[in-house]
Amino acid sequence: MILPIPLEPIELKSWMKSLKETRLNDASQNSDSSVVWSGNKLPKYLWDAWKKDLKPIGLTWQKFMRLLRYRTDVGVMWFTGTLPWEEFIKNVSALIQGPIGTDLRKDEPSVPAQDLAQWQLPPIADWERLERFCRDLWAEIWCDPEAHRNGRSGQPQAGVDVYGTIEKTGRLGGVQCKKRDAYAADSLTEEELYEIVNAARSFRPALSRFVVAYTGRRDARLQRVARNITEDHRALGLFEVDVCSWDDM
Repeated sequence: MILPIPLEPIELKSWMKSLKETRLNDASQNSDSSVVWSGNKLPKYLWDAWKKDLKPIGLTWQKFMRLLRYRTDVGVMWFTGTLPWEEFIKNVSALIQGPIGTDLRKDEPSVPAQDLAQWQLPPIADWERLERFCRDLWAEIWCDPEAHRNGRSGQPQAGVDVYGTIEKTGRLGGVQCKKRDAYAADSLTEEELYEIVNAARSFRPALSRFVVAYTGRRDARLQRVARNITEDHRALGLFEVDVCSWDDM
C-alpha cells in the first residue's frame, strides 16, 4: 500500500510555533513533543488524507492515534525544521506498514462485539469520566475525532455536554450526560427530559440531533416521549431527540 503525500501544512506548522512561543515557552523543559500533538491537529490532518486507505485495513482513528505516538521523534524533527515533510511522511508510512502497525491492526477487543450484550458492565459513577466516555463514544458514532466537551463545570452550557459534527452531513449533534440510578425503573422522568430538551434549544449554532445519555435503564416510556418531541420539532424546524440508556451505551 502506497499512501499519498498530502501537501505540507505550512499554516499548521506556523500555529504550532505560535503555540510554543505564547503558551508552552518554558525554558526548563522541551515542549516540542507537546506542540506536535497539541489539539490532535497534525494527526487529524493526516487522518483526513488517509482514512479512505486506512479504514479498510483495520486502522481506526483511535489506533492511528496510538500508532503515531511511536514516532513522536520524527514529528518533532519536522516541526523544528530538521526533517523535510516528505521524509516525515515516509517514516509514518513505514510505521503503518511495519510490524507495529500490523500488530495494532490485528488488535481486537478481548470480547467479540456480538458478545458484548452478554456482559453486565456497571455504569460509570464519576461525572468527569462519564462525560469523557460520552465524548469518545459519540466521536466514534459521528466519525468526528474532534468532537468536544462543552465548556467546564460551572459554566452555562445550554443543556449540551458534548457536541460535534455528524459524519458527512455537516450537521451539529449534541449530547447531554445524566448520572442516574442504573437499577431504578424511573431513573429519568418525562419532566426532566422536557427540561433538558428545552435548554438545548438555546445552544448555538442550532443542533440537528440531540441525545440525552443517562446511566439508568432503557425505558419505552422515555423513548416514546423522545419520538413525540422529535415529531413536534420537525414541524418547527428544530432538532431530533433521542434517549440513550446505559444499556444502549
